[in-house]
Amino acid sequence: MIIDGLNKKEEERVSKKLKTPRIKYRKIRGARDESSPLIRLADSLAGFFRDCKEKQPYTKDLYRLMVKRGFVKEIYK
Repeated sequence: MIIDGLNKKEEERVSKKLKTPRIKYRKIRGARDESSPLIRLADSLAGFFRDCKEKQPYTKDLYRLMVKRGFVKEIYK
């Protein structure tokens, strides 16, 4: 599990919290979005879907196109 902007101390704290509800993971690691294109992509998509949920006007057409082309499953109607 990679969490954006997590430092070593926070990694330990998150690991302990996730053990409580028995969430399975191999390793928790922090990463800065500047260090990885994959993290940047995930961060951008998370922001886009947050904007979809908040019904930002710019997301409407792009979201429909993403669903139509099969990039995402429809989660907001």
